[in-house]
Amino acid sequence: MKRAVTRIGNATGLILPEALRSRLNLQRGQWLRTTELPVLRLNGVRFLSDQAQAIAAIVGLARWIRQSWPA
Repeated sequence: MKRAVTRIGNATGLILPEALRSRLNLQRGQWLRTTELPVLRLNGVRFLSDQAQAIAAIVGLARWIRQSWPA
């Protein structure tokens, strides 16, 4: 989901769709903590978080196999 950062009075804010706000169980005045997730790009496809870790493990295994059993 892509959201724009906007000016709200004298502050800067991020407006969330009602469905997302509800899913996150956020109420007005609560804090929302965010974090950046590792991103892996493989052949132009972007994988996030768990997918990136799993793919990195598979790629590492494939490299090990290629090095261990030369053609």
